[in-house]
Amino acid sequence: MFVLATLLYPCVLALLCAGAGLLIDRVSGGFLPGVLLPAIGAAGLIGVSQLTTYSVFAAPATPYLLALVALAGFALGRRRVATMLAGGWRRFGWQLAVPIIAYVAALAPVLFAGRPSFSSYGVLTDSAFHMLGADFLIRHGQDFSHLDLRNSSGQYLNA
Repeated sequence: MFVLATLLYPCVLALLCAGAGLLIDRVSGGFLPGVLLPAIGAAGLIGVSQLTTYSVFAAPATPYLLALVALAGFALGRRRVATMLAGGWRRFGWQLAVPIIAYVAALAPVLFAGRPSFSSYGVLTDSAFHMLGADFLIRHGQDFSHLDLRNSSGQYLNA
């Protein structure tokens, strides 16, 4: 579970963001710097997920649609990816190292503890409640009639 939470999930998220960034780059004319592709892709994925979770019927399909967006980006941007992989490692290697170093620095308390958790949960509970909200949106969309207002999580989402 620890390896899944700290390595596999972030790698899958990075691939989704990179694919969506490639799609946005391709659609916008291909001028985005490579270092911005994951950040632009994350914004694009957020936008798509906001649209799909608006409807109760489309909400459960959100993860599949996000994967489809990323796959479309890799398909349309394959020439750019091939160019970067072929000769760009020496020129673009630092672009891969910077987010990895930032991730390790931010996650150091969890990594050194050796167990997956929400870091600083006792101090700032936002990340855990964001996960709770994301889970609700995937299941019910923005239809809040399913909230159980007898418990604290339902009251938090209602507020």
